[in-house]
Amino acid sequence: MQETSKYQFNEGVYNVRSVNHTGRAYVTVHEDSVKVYPMNAVRFDSTKMIRLALPEHISGSRPLKARFVARSFDVDVLTILFKYRPAAKGLPNQFSTQFNGAGYLGYRSDVFNVAYKEKPLYFKRRIQHYGYSVGGFLGIGATAMNPWVTQEQITEEYDGLVLTKGVALHLGVNSLNFGVALGWDHLMDRNRKLWIYQGKPWTGVTFGLNLN
Repeated sequence: MQETSKYQFNEGVYNVRSVNHTGRAYVTVHEDSVKVYPMNAVRFDSTKMIRLALPEHISGSRPLKARFVARSFDVDVLTILFKYRPAAKGLPNQFSTQFNGAGYLGYRSDVFNVAYKEKPLYFKRRIQHYGYSVGGFLGIGATAMNPWVTQEQITEEYDGLVLTKGVALHLGVNSLNFGVALGWDHLMDRNRKLWIYQGKPWTGVTFGLNLN
């Protein structure tokens, strides 16, 4: 079962939803079954173990489904693929693809759905996995500085350094994360008071790598 999962369905604490048990439990994963040890706020009793038979192939009637959800903190490094800035100070909406790198900390849920797909002679087990998380990020990036984004108050053109921060919603596939973000940039040089986007919100798309 570990080999057929997309992202390490391993022993641990899960929120379980099945016909035999619904609630928080400690789960051990075996070749053709899962052992569920119910947990509650009072005490943990290993003698109340529930065995869920989940063989790779089943004949006869359609087997029941089971769902396991593991929750953890999510530590990522991410890049913002692009930023979309609303119109400001007479300039139209802007689409920015300059470099951005950030660290991300969030709260993640990994969902494992164990189900069976019907074949001509039997039902074959499959494990569907996806993860999602919500959290905040902080990093640095670049932005184009020129007369148009300062209302003609500078004459030079250069790439300014910005401190970027915000919140993001991520969907995880294995160790990779894709998501959407809402953020704010702060220019870190002497022209920060002239920049029309200083502290203004933007939306964007992120791509990240999970570190834990």
